Amino acid sequence: MANLSIKLRNCSVELPDDVGNFILSTGCGSGKTYWLERFILAHYMEGMLIVVDSIVSANTLYYDLLNLLGLAATDMMLIHSQAEYDVQNVFANTPEEVTKKKVLIMTNVRLYTEYPPVYLLYDINGVVLSPFDGDWKKMMNNPNTRRWIIIDEIHGFIQKYATVSKLHLGVLGTDDGNGGYKAKEFVAMRKDYNTFCFVRHNCNIGETKNRYSSFRNRTRIFQHDESTR
Repeated sequence: MANLSIKLRNCSVELPDDVGNFILSTGCGSGKTYWLERFILAHYMEGMLIVVDSIVSANTLYYDLLNLLGLAATDMMLIHSQAEYDVQNVFANTPEEVTKKKVLIMTNVRLYTEYPPVYLLYDINGVVLSPFDGDWKKMMNNPNTRRWIIIDEIHGFIQKYATVSKLHLGVLGTDDGNGGYKAKEFVAMRKDYNTFCFVRHNCNIGETKNRYSSFRNRTRIFQHDESTR
């Protein structure tokens, strides 16, 4: 099996060119981002998701690839809150078009806020999208999953579990018995959600203004397993 040779300023690192998770930790200024740009140029036809730490980093990488390394703008897309309107319009109304892009450059917070299939799946002719059911194993074994998913730094404050204030949790929270609060059990939470939103306020949560939102609103980031509760 061939190895990927990562040549940095003061060393070279060999990684297996195979399915798996690899962490490259060589310190700041060692040349990882410089190497990344050349790696993208060599492998972008296989489908890539590049996750960076900020909008500035995303824009810098995009324009380096476009202006210095010659990648075509039609092969790439920036995904962040300050992307141009026409990009946001494509993302919202024709998300299948996003899956045709060879290189997606995205800020890391989007890993937690967006609909996963739109940034993880790739096919030059586009991928037929459907709501995500939370089955990450099936997603990562999908034949259309992007060949390369590279995270170039991620914030240390991002934790495994989310903390939601009592104010925002509202009727979905309950006393934890220790002077604090916690989310209700799934069955109770669903009952109160349906009662207070759909019955008392007659909210149509499923109503959306664009195609992308219709997928995201029906997506489950994690599978719920009643047997583990």
